Amino acid sequence: MNDFNAADYIIVPVNASAFSLQGLSSLFEIIEVVNQRGKHKIDVLGILLTRYNPRTKLAQEVLETLYNTARSQGTCVFSTKIRQSVKIEVSQAKRISPYLDETKSNASDDYMALADEILNKLSIT
Repeated sequence: MNDFNAADYIIVPVNASAFSLQGLSSLFEIIEVVNQRGKHKIDVLGILLTRYNPRTKLAQEVLETLYNTARSQGTCVFSTKIRQSVKIEVSQAKRISPYLDETKSNASDDYMALADEILNKLSIT
């Protein structure tokens, strides 16, 4: 709760899997409680789909559910989706930034695109 009270904005990351959707409604309930009882209102900047493989039916179903959830919660799903990447997992295992690894990945490009999208959303240049 302290983290929420300290935040102005929240980005909700969700893996493209069925189990990731289960905690989403609980998270939005917590955010609502914080907004009602906290010192200030926090805004959900958006829902971020991670480990996304657009070729799978499950990923498409998760994405559709996220659009519906975002609509009902008054937020959005980021245009940028973080694609599934073994290289990201390898860099995590090495405990290094994916940007410092010799081989870049599509997912690291996606994170850069997300940063641009967030800056645009917050009107920061």
